[in-house]
Amino acid sequence: MRLNIRASRSMPFVSKLIKTNLISLAARAVLGKPLPNIPSDKWKKTLIHGIKVPQFSFMRA
Repeated sequence: MRLNIRASRSMPFVSKLIKTNLISLAARAVLGKPLPNIPSDKWKKTLIHGIKVPQFSFMRA
């Protein structure tokens, strides 16, 4: 199994944006547990937009 370490910063951001705990869903999927029924267009129904900006170590004060 391969894990994308960079996704560890993006998933909480997206989870907050769509108000769904994606980390919990991923853990349930890996463990073979049943997943809740989530509409495939749920992300389209959000009324806000999120912009993720990279933070490089030389940019920090």
